[in-house]
Amino acid sequence: MSRISKIGASIITLISGWLMIGIGYTTKMGHPISTVLFLSGIVFCIIGFIWFIISITSKKNKI
Repeated sequence: MSRISKIGASIITLISGWLMIGIGYTTKMGHPISTVLFLSGIVFCIIGFIWFIISITSKKNKI
């Protein structure tokens, strides 16, 4: 993967995690679905943020 696509994928992961947190927190879909959405959204946000920092600071594949 090139550096630009890694940055784009990390931003998409971060945004999808943010949306999953919002959907899981605000909707009334039942206990397991909303809880899974909320907790996996937190994980996606953390992973997206770490992946974004790593993609920005990586030295190889600079364009």
